[in-house]
Amino acid sequence: MISPVTASSHYGQLELFEAPRQGMQRAFAQAADSAERIAAGELNVDNMVGLIEAEALVDANAAVLRTVDEMTGWLFDEKA
Repeated sequence: MISPVTASSHYGQLELFEAPRQGMQRAFAQAADSAERIAAGELNVDNMVGLIEAEALVDANAAVLRTVDEMTGWLFDEKA
């Protein structure tokens, strides 16, 4: 079960952004690796899937970042 993060949680605002930020870094690294392999002439399914998967990971982590940003904004508005 996923535990909710509340305003009274021990997580700081910046810590909430850490997991999706790390996910973005991994996705960019995966995309770069797959792109380098393709550029080197390794045109195979694994490298193409790596690029597509990296794109999906970037999209998913961006959605998490947007949600965290919206929720922290909402929390600050409620506290104000």
